[in-house]
Amino acid sequence: MKLSRCIFSNQACAVNKCSNLRILLWFSCVCLILFIVSGCGKEEEVSPIEIADETKIEEEIFELTGCRPVDAETIDAFQVFQDKAGSKYLYGSKKKNDKSCFWFSKYDSDGESIWDVVHEDAKWSSWGYKPVELFNGNIVIGNEVGNSYSQLYNRSLAVFKADGNAKFLELRDGFFYSDVLTYEDFFFTTLDAATAAVNPSATGDTYQISNQGDIIRYFPREMDWLLPQENYIWLSDSIFVTIGQEKISSINLNKAKDTYHEHEYEEWHVDVKLPTHKSCDMSIELDGMALIASYFLVYEDLQQDTIVYQLYPSTGEPFVELEDFYFPETEISVARGNNINLQPVFVPNDAIRPIEWSSSNEAIATVDDNGVVTALSLGTCTIKAFLPDEGVGAECHIIVKEPTIEDLIDIRLGGSVISINGFITGNITLNFHNNSNRKIIVNDFKVYDSSTERIVLEQSDDVIVESGMYITQELIIRNVYNPRFTWNYTCEGKSYQLSKTYAELSDKN
Repeated sequence: MKLSRCIFSNQACAVNKCSNLRILLWFSCVCLILFIVSGCGKEEEVSPIEIADETKIEEEIFELTGCRPVDAETIDAFQVFQDKAGSKYLYGSKKKNDKSCFWFSKYDSDGESIWDVVHEDAKWSSWGYKPVELFNGNIVIGNEVGNSYSQLYNRSLAVFKADGNAKFLELRDGFFYSDVLTYEDFFFTTLDAATAAVNPSATGDTYQISNQGDIIRYFPREMDWLLPQENYIWLSDSIFVTIGQEKISSINLNKAKDTYHEHEYEEWHVDVKLPTHKSCDMSIELDGMALIASYFLVYEDLQQDTIVYQLYPSTGEPFVELEDFYFPETEISVARGNNINLQPVFVPNDAIRPIEWSSSNEAIATVDDNGVVTALSLGTCTIKAFLPDEGVGAECHIIVKEPTIEDLIDIRLGGSVISINGFITGNITLNFHNNSNRKIIVNDFKVYDSSTERIVLEQSDDVIVESGMYITQELIIRNVYNPRFTWNYTCEGKSYQLSKTYAELSDKN
């Protein structure tokens, strides 16, 4: 009836200067028309009022925020948020199924809705809480659940991508947080005293969550006291290094203990001793494999100085520059079916770096992460050892050949001995394996002292070793320096000799 009265009053004002008769006739007609209209349209009175109110709500929100939300009449509460790119969002709650439901929406530069997400809790009302933009452009926003604003049961999280796709996280019942501490690849929940005071179930536990919304780890205590705020670098999602004027420290979150002592979480620390100065700025970064901690000093006389610590990130030991990297042999022949272990040389020898191994033709030979090459088929290939942190590498050419009888003899060492300065005493077992498809005759076996070349044991009986079989020598050795074992044998009328020292066999076995 408001709309009707408004029309009527406007019409009445328009005829104030007419004659009384004309006014009376006009008034009578208008009253009759209004009576008819009022009687006929009574059941539809609510509809124009609702439409007018909805438009009014949408326009009021647009005037306040520059955003035109869809279904504005269902909005229960809202606040505005703007990201670093200038895009605007509204968040809060909308009414759905007679309860408040979490609501988050994004708008374009004209204020039109890009996406609008309403998330209904299975049981309780819910509201959006405090969006925060993450380093990758995603947005983390709280999802409060409870009977009302004054009676919350928990405050969980949701991570939204730019297109509105969201991951609502399932955290422990009764979890609360007040803010998030963001880093390049992940964030941590934090809890302030005010939030804890009004929410009895808020226990100060902490979640570490990736910027994609995956839970990385859970801590059953507050962790913001330990997490870095400035002058830090993350080496992984669990280890960071901080720089201070007294020490450089590596902290490992996987050492999670029920403690508030920082040293309990330390991987290592380096004490720093700076000269007396007026001011000090600090920075820390990774340069290849080196952790670079820099101190920029200004002294009382305004002279400037820079002190730099170069450390290995994993140990905190002083970093050693690499001068050279190469293979002692650049071409090696390997019998098909055999293995060799390539060992490149670092100069200096304590400048060791991670190696990426590769083969130019894995059908001929493969190489594993430890540099062990397996010869598979006849041919040649190149094995490359590359240092990704340095951008340099070394190459070794592998020639895979058909195995000879020497390649197919294998010696295996066993027993129990005592070694003092290279002198061996004890029981030794030697197994002579014939891995060929031919018969071998072992003509004699000798044991030498490597320092004097003295023969300490000799066996001269011919012993036949069939294909795929082995013979065993069981020895008792007393104070022999690095014993050398020698077998003379024949195969198909041709003579061969095999000689191995105890040290060589020990390294192999």
